[in-house]
Amino acid sequence: MPDIGAMVAFVEASTNRERDLVIGKPNRMIVEIAAIRMGLPVETLGMIGDRLYTDIAIGRTSHITTLLVLTGETNLDDLNGSPFQPDYVFANLGEVADWLERNAA
Repeated sequence: MPDIGAMVAFVEASTNRERDLVIGKPNRMIVEIAAIRMGLPVETLGMIGDRLYTDIAIGRTSHITTLLVLTGETNLDDLNGSPFQPDYVFANLGEVADWLERNAA
């Protein structure tokens, strides 16, 4: 299924011009902007996602806690050899919610 990368490639090809900047994942700028908009320090944020190379990568480059859920693209076998290792791995978002409830400060 086409992703945003395919859309970007289409626009670049049709305009004969490369993009100036990518603000989406895994560029950490999006995390910094989110922190500013929420009025929180970056280090208090976390990233929950199902893709190692985007969701977990942005968390790693932003030095925030990463939570991988196995309900999407990534499975446990994908963790072997990946440069993007999550802090925590959960089967689904329900497990994340339970974990957050147990570990709330």
